[in-house]
Amino acid sequence: MSLDHLLAEHKSDILKQWRNALFDSYQGETVKFLKKAKDRFANPVGANVNEGLEGLLDRVVAGSGTEDMVPFMDQIVRIRAIQNFTPSRALSFIFQLKGIVRRVLADPLEDAALTAEIEDFDRRIDQLALFAFDRYAACRERLFEIRVKDEQRRVHVLLKRARIVCEQEEADIELPDFREEDE
Repeated sequence: MSLDHLLAEHKSDILKQWRNALFDSYQGETVKFLKKAKDRFANPVGANVNEGLEGLLDRVVAGSGTEDMVPFMDQIVRIRAIQNFTPSRALSFIFQLKGIVRRVLADPLEDAALTAEIEDFDRRIDQLALFAFDRYAACRERLFEIRVKDEQRRVHVLLKRARIVCEQEEADIELPDFREEDE
């Protein structure tokens, strides 16, 4: 039996453990809420994580490329990027999939014929992790750009209120013509 067939056969158990591993990275009552609340409106984080993990697992099992994983990875990474997690903690759930698969499929994986397939699976997970780090970094960069622009806007409003900065139209501003000096 192939590894992909085993993964598909045990998908629900793998997905449940993977979801729990991700939710366990939160603290206290948040973990209980994320695991318990099923309503998309009452628990949008949990709903997005569930959809994202299921979509990712389906694509990893199918051997899909990262471009097929973008929408599912984004569902999770965008949430994790705005929370106060270190990058390693935010994305550790990806690497946890390797251990979960090995636990769930412990008996079948003893077959030496699956060695090459499990190595290929590990490479797919590693590629997924690299892709996730890129997406996470892009999300964090965008978040910091938004924060900087917000601070700039706030400072400008304060300076304007203090009458340190006044609004002038471009026509009123005279700029020196440096071309004349060069000639």
